[in-house]
Amino acid sequence: MSGKNRYDTAINVSKALYSNGSDNLILVNSEDYADGYLASSLSVVLNAPILTTEKDYMDVNIRSEIMRLRPKKVYVIGGTGVVSENIAEKNIKNMLNIDVKRIKGADKYETAINVAKEIGNIKSFNSIFLIPSNDTMIDGGIISSISGNLNIPILYTNPNELVSSVKNYISSNLRKIKKIYLISGLFSNNVVSYIKSLGIEVETIKGSDRYKTNANLLNKFNNKFNSVVIVNNQIDLIGASSFAAKKNSALFYVNNEIDEEQIKVINKNNYINTLYYFGGSSIKTAFRNMVYEIKKSNLSKCGDFTKQLLYMNKHAVIYIPHQDDEASHLGQVITAAVEELGRDNVHLVEFTDGSASAVKDNASVKKLLKEYNLTLMQARDREFIASVKELGVKDYVFVENLYFVDNRFPDKGLKNNVNKIKEVMKYYDNLYGSDGGVTHFSYTNLDAHEDHNTLGTTLRSLYFDASLDNNSFSDVYFVVKYKELEGTGKHNIPNKYFLTFKNPSSYPLMLNAFEKYKQDLNNGLLGIGYKSAPTVFDEFTQKIKYNNLVSPIHVPY
Repeated sequence: MSGKNRYDTAINVSKALYSNGSDNLILVNSEDYADGYLASSLSVVLNAPILTTEKDYMDVNIRSEIMRLRPKKVYVIGGTGVVSENIAEKNIKNMLNIDVKRIKGADKYETAINVAKEIGNIKSFNSIFLIPSNDTMIDGGIISSISGNLNIPILYTNPNELVSSVKNYISSNLRKIKKIYLISGLFSNNVVSYIKSLGIEVETIKGSDRYKTNANLLNKFNNKFNSVVIVNNQIDLIGASSFAAKKNSALFYVNNEIDEEQIKVINKNNYINTLYYFGGSSIKTAFRNMVYEIKKSNLSKCGDFTKQLLYMNKHAVIYIPHQDDEASHLGQVITAAVEELGRDNVHLVEFTDGSASAVKDNASVKKLLKEYNLTLMQARDREFIASVKELGVKDYVFVENLYFVDNRFPDKGLKNNVNKIKEVMKYYDNLYGSDGGVTHFSYTNLDAHEDHNTLGTTLRSLYFDASLDNNSFSDVYFVVKYKELEGTGKHNIPNKYFLTFKNPSSYPLMLNAFEKYKQDLNNGLLGIGYKSAPTVFDEFTQKIKYNNLVSPIHVPY
């Protein structure tokens, strides 16, 4: 849900939720967050869309949306200092002939009280959410969708002492108000003691930051849901909260990285089938990470959840930097993909020519190449082809065989060909995106080898740069060398970003693939791979022998 500005976003939300119009409409100043959050709460009770405006100017598109909705009554939140008389009473009431009701107070505290009274006129309540007043009032926005659905009004007050208007309202409604929720740890003991002295139950709900407060509120009031709304800024929070309430969705106020407590809330649900996101490019990272967390949560209830998470699309494309990488670090990924998806739906793309092999100047290797009339690349390709067949792969391609790539890239030359690599990755995303979806794999962008990390960096950039609308590159995973997992590699990747799985059924296939990198002159295999990296193959063989080979994978971050 987005628009070219905050007013357009509100219009688009209105159209999405109230396609057939609405008897009621709420109008609020787009920059007055305190009033906006009250509007979100009231919108549920009134079953009304919220439109935002400037104080003295109402955009023509807002006017058009009001005419489309054909409301019988427009509720204006706030006094003429936030929504002018010219807009409300003159423009809407007189020119559009729509009844206008202004809900206002001398300050934000009285405005909140009067909104609570309006809610009480429509539907009775016995609890109050009390929000500490500050510059942002953001806790009011985070709670507003819950406030509307539970019919618990929001009041604002100084956290050190109840303001007089709030104190008077509470003390004059003791028969009605049985419980007050303090949404913050900022409230003083004086406030708590005074409320309790009135015979009203008090419960404090707080977190160390707004994200944890959000999680704790959801745990308390809305921990069973099948759809999620995410938002990362106050401008969109007004619309997002009313949208979440209307959709009966859980509202998550998020940072780029989803908070661990918010993830716990996600994990408590059985299944989440829809994710709505508010805003433009600024929420892209949070969107991608929330998608990942939801998928992981949904699939954690399955048997072998890791494999099902990684291969939940019809197709898997694995990007291979060098001949022999498919047999070693990528071996379990490839064989698991074949098991899950079938041979026809696993696609390997090999990028480099193998020219930097450690044995390229070895005399015996040169002799064999001459004897068999092979270039080094051709000899390495033979080993690669034999290896991938042992892994069960049917569809593989050397990158120069794609119609838009002229030549194979030289070893240690991928960093100079990033744009062309992007073309390759986009090609496969477009090719299989509409045919059951595609999961992309490469080495991590943190890998010490420059060819490995170039592929990882390029794929990661596509993950975060892709259009949110078409959901391109929504499933991207990176293979980490097991040494990195053990902490002996160059990079220290935080464990929480790992999915680690073991696939013993792949072990025999991988061992057979290793054999194809040994010299077998009867079958034209010159043993280039084993001569280049004997320790790699030997280490993997030992891991397999002791049933201790795992594949660490991480998601972009």
